Amino acid sequence: MSRFGFTNIYLQAGALLILASLGCFAWIVFFAPPSNIDPAWVTWFTSASFLAGLLLYAIGRVVGIVRSRGDARPSRDARQNSKTQTTAES
Repeated sequence: MSRFGFTNIYLQAGALLILASLGCFAWIVFFAPPSNIDPAWVTWFTSASFLAGLLLYAIGRVVGIVRSRGDARPSRDARQNSKTQTTAES
């Protein structure tokens, strides 16, 4: 899944909920819901899953940014080691 940019569970779950809501929306628009299914329930599920998917996807992007910044920045121990090496060389 990382090939598509879904590197954490939040991105995967968010994308899945967004796809599910788009599928429900298409079902509502193109195929009228049968009379035994309450259209209000389907509409509520569509909007709730879309909003939840957006929220999870945004959380996943924030997690990805935080992790990438953490990988790019040297750790505190590495900074301390570099300071002690430069003072030892002087």
